[in-house]
Amino acid sequence: MLRATPRRFARGLAFGRRPHVRPPPPPPPPSFVTQSGVPELSLFSVVGANMVVHAFWQDRRWQPFMHRHFVLSLESVRRRRWHTMITSAFSQLSPSHLLTNMVMLSFFGLSLPRRLGVPAFATLYLAGSVVSSSAWLAEQQTLRDRTSALRERAEIQAAGCVGASGAVAACVTGACVLDPGRRVYLFFLGTWAVLWRVRRSWA
Repeated sequence: MLRATPRRFARGLAFGRRPHVRPPPPPPPPSFVTQSGVPELSLFSVVGANMVVHAFWQDRRWQPFMHRHFVLSLESVRRRRWHTMITSAFSQLSPSHLLTNMVMLSFFGLSLPRRLGVPAFATLYLAGSVVSSSAWLAEQQTLRDRTSALRERAEIQAAGCVGASGAVAACVTGACVLDPGRRVYLFFLGTWAVLWRVRRSWA
């Protein structure tokens, strides 16, 4: 097949013929990861899961179940409830705790599912949960081994941990690694300080 050079193109026009031009290749079909809306939906699913778990914490009928399966502690690991290393990262007991974590996750994690892919984003969130839970368990075990009083050892054994801070910190770190030149404003620190001061003045 001959290419339509400028000379052949002019000759074809002179004889009233249309020269053959190879059409450009069609664009590749969009993958599941790059389809519009799917990456954002994965982030909103994580936020929604945290909100659903928080709603269950507000119902007293569910609190025994939540304490057993959504709180991390040395006792829960001793009883082989390993899933609490992940489920505790979806538990926020207070609305302010939930709001802070979800706002941070939304600010820094909005671009992660699209740049990393949905499976990698989910892996990053869950890996942050497991790593932070493991670090907390190691700290609690160290405190327990250094304590000789039986009462204090029992309190450390039963002490629980909840919160998505470890998973959110992993997402914040991932966003900073992918975009190290990103400008971050810390104006919310002053806002929270003012709110804390107002709350103390009314207490």
